[in-house]
Amino acid sequence: IGNVTDKLLMGWLNDKVGVRLTVLIQLVMVILGFLGFIFLSQNPVLLLIAAFFFGVQNSLVSVSTPLLIRQIFGERDFTQIYAYARIGTGLIGCLGPVTVGYLYDWSGSFNPAFGVGIGICLVGLVVVRIAYVTRKKLVWEG
Repeated sequence: IGNVTDKLLMGWLNDKVGVRLTVLIQLVMVILGFLGFIFLSQNPVLLLIAAFFFGVQNSLVSVSTPLLIRQIFGERDFTQIYAYARIGTGLIGCLGPVTVGYLYDWSGSFNPAFGVGIGICLVGLVVVRIAYVTRKKLVWEG
């Protein structure tokens, strides 16, 4: 229910406030989810709220990423660029659980993995900003 609701809500938000702001909101929500996992794990209600925030990453990948790519790169070569983005998402999706497991085995806690997740989201915030600032400078070779 949360997944469907989130995708509908984020689709609506993309239309109302724009893709860039929606992606930034989603990244911040995922960070809040990770922070909730770290600091609120003793309270089941707050942990469910943190899980909802973390779950926003599903709509970030499936709803906002194609819109973001289209807005930054335009229509030209969209399918190829989006395919590369999906390959990257798939690779991270494959490596993520292994990395989380390794970090847990190494530290005895999931907190280092949550910290890595926060770091990835922070990098995402910076990269989205850079992409929007530099998108007009793209030169297409024909």
